[in-house]
Amino acid sequence: MQRALIQLIGIVIAMLKPEHVAELLDFILDKIEDLVSRTDNKIDDAIVLPLCNTIRAGLNIPDNDEETATDEETTTDE
Repeated sequence: MQRALIQLIGIVIAMLKPEHVAELLDFILDKIEDLVSRTDNKIDDAIVLPLCNTIRAGLNIPDNDEETATDEETTTDE
């Protein structure tokens, strides 16, 4: 059973396109950043947020939230 599950996961991963993986990682990093920024603890802000930025830079995954925020600001200012 375990071997079949590992093979199934391998097949699914092989079928994924790089764009989908980047979108998934962007989504996961966004959720982590949102969760960390909502806490009162500043230590996790100092550790986790720069780590997320390093992961984004290393894997070339832009933070699409920044683009969305600027687009929303532009439309509301008009």
